[in-house]
Amino acid sequence: FKEGFSLIKKSSFLSFILLIVIFMQISTALLDYQFNFFLEKNIVNIDLRTQFTGKLTSIINGISTLFQFLGGFLLIHFIGLRRSHLLVPSLLILNVIAIFIYPSFIMATMAFVSIKSLDYSFFGIIREMLYIPLKKDEKYRAKAIIDVFAYRSSKALASLFLIFIQNLTGLNVILLISIISMTIYFIWINIIRVMFKKDIAIASNKAEVNN
Repeated sequence: FKEGFSLIKKSSFLSFILLIVIFMQISTALLDYQFNFFLEKNIVNIDLRTQFTGKLTSIINGISTLFQFLGGFLLIHFIGLRRSHLLVPSLLILNVIAIFIYPSFIMATMAFVSIKSLDYSFFGIIREMLYIPLKKDEKYRAKAIIDVFAYRSSKALASLFLIFIQNLTGLNVILLISIISMTIYFIWINIIRVMFKKDIAIASNKAEVNN
């Protein structure tokens, strides 16, 4: 466990992977809150709400499966690994803008479906591809920290933060979530740009994917 943290600390590439995983999970938690906020306001009946979320989960699973077996491969093949990574936060930015301009149940649902579908399929694929050029120790020891510890703890911390701002502040939580999300996505995009320019291993991996 300690060695995994040490490997991440020494490698800018592993730190990059760690950050995008954290950003994705925080984003998921924030959009999850937004979706549930609008869901409870628009579907008051608990049974109808459960029925709706069940159908929505089926749609998310269907989109995820499509991405995993076909869409992900085609996107990576045609636009490359770097652009695929840029595509994720870019799509999420569009979701935030849509909710900001037109804060509604429909927009929140679309954003929720988008991020869940991406997280379960396309994002997972392109994240795993980043591990390809790594050494054996980095692949297994550092990967365990990133994909298990960071994955779960970042979502938990985001949830605690939401509880804090909801209960202990008088701020507009939905507006604040949009602002935080937008900030995260812009940082995410800049990190991708910097890392793909800086790290030769990523550039090599990208070239292999495109060929």
